[in-house]
Amino acid sequence: LELLIKLNTGGVASDFFERVELGAPIQFYGPCGFFRIKSLSHPIFFLTSGTGIAPLRSMIYDLLEVKKVSIQLRCFFFIHNKGEIFLKGELDILRNTYNNFNYSIFLKEPATETGIISEFASRLNTINFDKNVDFYLCGGSHFVHDMFTCLSKKKIPKRNIYFELFK
Repeated sequence: LELLIKLNTGGVASDFFERVELGAPIQFYGPCGFFRIKSLSHPIFFLTSGTGIAPLRSMIYDLLEVKKVSIQLRCFFFIHNKGEIFLKGELDILRNTYNNFNYSIFLKEPATETGIISEFASRLNTINFDKNVDFYLCGGSHFVHDMFTCLSKKKIPKRNIYFELFK
């Protein structure tokens, strides 16, 4: 089992993970949500920010290495600064190993206090998407809301947009 953890001052779990020793046994339960791949009949595009990449990472590995799908998979990873580039080496290996997987990193640097999410949405607006694609969004509530709105404005059917958000 692997965890992708970003420590935030005052974060719900950050205090615990700052104190626990690497390799120490811990008890927890989960995942408990319903964020799963719904269909394999369309290409799948993943839109994520920060540690929202973690659940999408497990989906991508499952689709490529376990289910061995041939549909197109694309990951759009939106980050505020270079310090948030998680898993780039892994994503590079997947891209080089599987011809149906690709990813793009959208970097907002230097990060400003306002306009980060809306800038991500405006960058997404520059990409033309086929309407016959399933989108999986994972990130903070503002990110997911803005990405959902952006995709809706691009006339992506709501039935093709799935999301998981966190506060």
